[in-house]
Amino acid sequence: MLTALPAQAHTRLEGSSPAAGAVVPTGTDTVVLEFSGAVRAELSTVVVNGPGGASGTRGPVVVQDGRVTQPLAAPLAAGAWTVAYRVVAADGHPITGSLDLQVAGSAGAPTSTDATLGPAQLQPVAVGGPVEREATRVPVVLAGLGVGALALAAVLGLRRRSRAAPGVGSGPA
Repeated sequence: MLTALPAQAHTRLEGSSPAAGAVVPTGTDTVVLEFSGAVRAELSTVVVNGPGGASGTRGPVVVQDGRVTQPLAAPLAAGAWTVAYRVVAADGHPITGSLDLQVAGSAGAPTSTDATLGPAQLQPVAVGGPVEREATRVPVVLAGLGVGALALAAVLGLRRRSRAAPGVGSGPA
């Protein structure tokens, strides 16, 4: 029972289009988030906010397996934009995070992405953020609870054994 727990692979964000930190044209019309496993459509939310709190979303999020697509209200105003997401994996694990983008001042500005990229062209996302740390806590907590339960069972077993055995050296000889 004290053997290592099996690795638990949770769904995680693998890439996005546009990539985090990308400079995109004002005409960018979608954000695509690619996850390592299926996510539940009814529990998926993507919010895109820009300069002055402007909303950049248009219409509902579209989910197909591990791909989450949010249509954008193009043209986007030039400036800094944040894409915040919260999805729930098929196994019930919540995944949250955000990406920062920069929208260029004109539609002809150079870009680092194209809104029609396929899955093989999605930009990788750095791992080790808050979502990854949260996923590693669960096995550690479960292991701690298991060790605590074993220790409690051992103490209770020893107490029972000492009560059941007649006292050595007690009473007349």
